[in-house]
Amino acid sequence: MKDYVFVVKTQPVPGQDAAFNDWYDNRHIADVLAVPGVVAARRFKGESNYLAFYSIRTEDHKTVLNEIGARAGTERMPMSSALDEASIDAQLYEEIGPWIQANGSKSGG
Repeated sequence: MKDYVFVVKTQPVPGQDAAFNDWYDNRHIADVLAVPGVVAARRFKGESNYLAFYSIRTEDHKTVLNEIGARAGTERMPMSSALDEASIDAQLYEEIGPWIQANGSKSGG
């Protein structure tokens, strides 16, 4: 199996931060984690946008991404009107080395 991180940058519709975060935390994360191959998720907030990191473990990342795309906007993965869909920027990265800790130890990879 190969490990990937799927990085998704988004923004809420102006004035809709609370509704956006409620949908993301209480619905969307679970919907994405229900896709086979997606094994973990974590979110971050920046000054002007939000980031979500999805850990994917699979031999075929295209199948996982295609399934996410197929589910988006359906009853299996409804989107929120609080999401500014034009702001979505998603990139997939393949792991090429282990995590290296401050003490020099390595994990994963």
